[in-house]
Amino acid sequence: MSWRSALPASGASTPRTSTGRAVSETLALRAGLRIPQDLAVTGFDDIEDGRHATPSLTTIAPDKAAIAEQALQCLAERLTPAGAGRPTRRITVPHRLEVRESTDQTR
Repeated sequence: MSWRSALPASGASTPRTSTGRAVSETLALRAGLRIPQDLAVTGFDDIEDGRHATPSLTTIAPDKAAIAEQALQCLAERLTPAGAGRPTRRITVPHRLEVRESTDQTR
């Protein structure tokens, strides 16, 4: 089975959720897999819908306040004459793993 054949038909109604999760769960369900018994599903960004889904979605939760703080700091630096030509750089912010029902912890 290809991943495309497991997607809902064009125009089909799907619940409001993240695309990656919808595709993963659709693929799993159409293949006869059970979440989390047969396939663990993990998201990113700790969206509110993931907490209330069935099963609840395990997620990587970034520190959103730290992301905002770093973004504003970078913007302020770029707006100065010395910062206009600065090269790009990699910034890492804290994050945590929120283990929920979509991953089986007994494996």
